[in-house]
Amino acid sequence: MPNKFTPRACWLASFCCLWGLFSFNINTAFAGAQKEEELTDSFRAVLSGALYNAPPPEPSSLKNVKLKQESLGWIGDVLPRFTSYLNGRFGKNPYAELSTVEFQRVFLQTLWYESKRSGLDPNLVLALIEVESGFNKFAISSAGAVGYMQVMPFWVSKVESQIAKIAPENGPQETRLDLLRPSAKLLHLQTNIRFGCVILRHYLDLENEELVKALGRYNGNTQDTTYARTVLLKRVYWSPEQ
Repeated sequence: MPNKFTPRACWLASFCCLWGLFSFNINTAFAGAQKEEELTDSFRAVLSGALYNAPPPEPSSLKNVKLKQESLGWIGDVLPRFTSYLNGRFGKNPYAELSTVEFQRVFLQTLWYESKRSGLDPNLVLALIEVESGFNKFAISSAGAVGYMQVMPFWVSKVESQIAKIAPENGPQETRLDLLRPSAKLLHLQTNIRFGCVILRHYLDLENEELVKALGRYNGNTQDTTYARTVLLKRVYWSPEQ
């Protein structure tokens, strides 16, 4: 039998989302509001995988030696500054998902893996998350964008039909994730970061790798470059050379 949420569990999940939203003092003035648009089948297929794929591998288990060293090196360099940043922003808030070094390491591991999958600089993605949500998993913008990378829920709705097309006849069992609304699914760490990375890669492809324009699309405002310049400034801070 597939697992199902009880009404009480759904209510509790909603309460936790609201608690997270109001318990952190996060500035999401730049929170994204990506525009809904037609998607290619290949793009939908990539996003569909974000709802079901297994968690990223431990860096030490990567078969490619160069990637293994790069991953371990990047996480080792960024983690101390990341911990210091979060301690200054959240203090000892026990409700923060990133409240322990272990969780912070998993977050950075996931971010590095998903960034590389999409051909993105992990420092850029880290900077984008800082600007979009301030590393608040429960951040919700006035436009309805959700989570670390402030992804609009319509992306999930658009790709869910693709899952039925690509899943085999005896495909994966219904899971608790299936039963959640699109916005709630985006509270899942890997789902949110993969969606955000794939969407940014999509915009880079559309803009012929022009990063400022792609970032403008991600934020839903291509006329004002303030957002893009802010993200690029934050990337300098997170870069290992700093």
